[in-house]
Amino acid sequence: MKVVYPQAEEELVDFLDKCKLNNNEVMHMLKDGFIFKIGNGETSFWYDSWVLKERLCTVVPFVAIRDTVAKINDVWQNRMWNLQHLYTPLPNNVVIAITTFKPKIMKHLPDVWTWSNSSSGMYSVKNAYNWLLNPTPLNEHVN
Repeated sequence: MKVVYPQAEEELVDFLDKCKLNNNEVMHMLKDGFIFKIGNGETSFWYDSWVLKERLCTVVPFVAIRDTVAKINDVWQNRMWNLQHLYTPLPNNVVIAITTFKPKIMKHLPDVWTWSNSSSGMYSVKNAYNWLLNPTPLNEHVN
């Protein structure tokens, strides 16, 4: 098999097609290259992937009905996590992951996923390809 180093986005798409990877496999490979940035905190605390790169509802035994509509900005108030107000028990590793994350809520900006390998945060196939050649461990909680 001849090794090809794609020079353009179209070549990378062709290269990935030849690798017989489906979209889920590609997304799994690229997942660690994205960083969640909190803007207004309107993201669901439980049902969106914003910490641990997975939805919190999948790592707790249950989500108490009183907590189901909680948003990040409901739990992050006055620059502190108010986890004691939740009715849902959190495993220790989740508490640590959340409490080490110190977001800067910016009410005028939406919550977004950004690409870590770009100074602008914008994803490009070229940056993704370069990142895949040398993936770097990321701090999941950069904001």
